[in-house]
Amino acid sequence: MRFDGNTKKHYHITCLHCGAIEDAPIEPSDNSLKNLENALGNLTKHGIFGHKLEFIGLCSKCREKENGRFYMENLKECKETGGFK
Repeated sequence: MRFDGNTKKHYHITCLHCGAIEDAPIEPSDNSLKNLENALGNLTKHGIFGHKLEFIGLCSKCREKENGRFYMENLKECKETGGFK
């Protein structure tokens, strides 16, 4: 489990290379996500209580260090397999 000092609703960005986690500088849009939760509940037999949303990519340090190599390898894999490592 990870401790997060920010107790407000917010999202995270995780670096695929080094694992660094940062707060995403966007505000959650309650209406659109609530609509998505309701729609998913109606389309399935699950009782939907909430969601988790995490953005993934490369932090600025890893982007500079790898000069795009890591990104391109993972982008290719994502296209081939439908997901990241």
